[in-house]
Amino acid sequence: MYITVLDFTDGRIYQYDAWEGALSHDDYEALLDLKGHKLNSIEWMVHENGEIITN
Repeated sequence: MYITVLDFTDGRIYQYDAWEGALSHDDYEALLDLKGHKLNSIEWMVHENGEIITN
């Protein structure tokens, strides 16, 4: 599993490896907060395929 973050604060996209298991929405937000993201300035999603498509 992966978490991809669109961070409007610095205009970057981040992708993190997420552990397997049943995590709640709040668990993911806590992880993103620990990574230094401001939750009111990001959009994020959890997904299985970590491939980055550039075209």
